[in-house]
Amino acid sequence: MVYDSTDRFKFGPNTNELNGEKVMKQFFEKWVYTFFNAYLFVVISAVMFVFAAGSLWTFDPQDPSWWHQSTQHMAYHNIFEGAGSYCSAFLLYLFGKGSYVLIPFFAYLVLFFYFQYPIKKEWDRFLGWFLLLTSSCLFCYAFSIDSFQLSPAGGVYGVVFARLFLQSFD
Repeated sequence: MVYDSTDRFKFGPNTNELNGEKVMKQFFEKWVYTFFNAYLFVVISAVMFVFAAGSLWTFDPQDPSWWHQSTQHMAYHNIFEGAGSYCSAFLLYLFGKGSYVLIPFFAYLVLFFYFQYPIKKEWDRFLGWFLLLTSSCLFCYAFSIDSFQLSPAGGVYGVVFARLFLQSFD
């Protein structure tokens, strides 16, 4: 082995062995980074989808959460136990029944990241999801669609947007 002035070791006059090692390392690093960049968001959005769907569908207002406390030890009825109970209670407080719109939105996120759609072509669908969430919260507030009595119908989000719309159109 010969010591080079650039603080690297060379294997004699022919450096193919070191170059092959570099090429393999660069290929591996590029593959790993591409895989993690592409599929890490798929996994995260899939976990969010499963967690939101499971916790909202199995929500029980009697589960211990931020809005229902008990001095007795109560068993959780939520499929994700405490974390699901707290998360679903928080989502229902923020969005009311409109929080059920988030379940297909997270499913869309899985497809968005899996097929690697460019954001330039998909911004209108994100705007559509935002408008769907806003309108569902507004309709729940306007028609008092709420079955859990945790928060106002339509959640805090629906109340805020209803007041904004009433001020602007009044």
